[in-house]
Amino acid sequence: KMWRDYNDDQHMWVCGSLFQFSAGDGWEGLKGFDISPEGARKPDDGPVGMLKVGSPMNMYVVQARKAQLEEGINPADPEKSFRSKMWLMPTLEDRDKKLLAPRLTRSYQFMKSDEDIEALGRNVKALPKIYESLVKMDQFAFTFSMQSQLAA
Repeated sequence: KMWRDYNDDQHMWVCGSLFQFSAGDGWEGLKGFDISPEGARKPDDGPVGMLKVGSPMNMYVVQARKAQLEEGINPADPEKSFRSKMWLMPTLEDRDKKLLAPRLTRSYQFMKSDEDIEALGRNVKALPKIYESLVKMDQFAFTFSMQSQLAA
């Protein structure tokens, strides 16, 4: 019932939210199509036109392809690999993912051994647990002196 009470903008918001919160950047080729039949209600008909009885409903289709998760770290584009690994990490906020990918890439570029690169990959997998702890810590207020001791 609720879906039928929504207007087109609200329908698009719900569909867009599905794509954003299910994998964020983990979608490729996201497209929308208006496949409304002839004579469908038009938004420029105004509120009265939208209430016309007997006119067909507008219809929209959204399609996308789920992007392939990268298994390892691609030396040609490590940042893309790190972004891919964070698509399905709900504890990390979008802004944090955008900040982390370039930083992890920079660390990767300085790594010399395969052992270090594997350790970096394991650390990426640990990010959700780290962020869960940080969220809990965020509830407490640390004085400046405590912050400086923690940083040291």
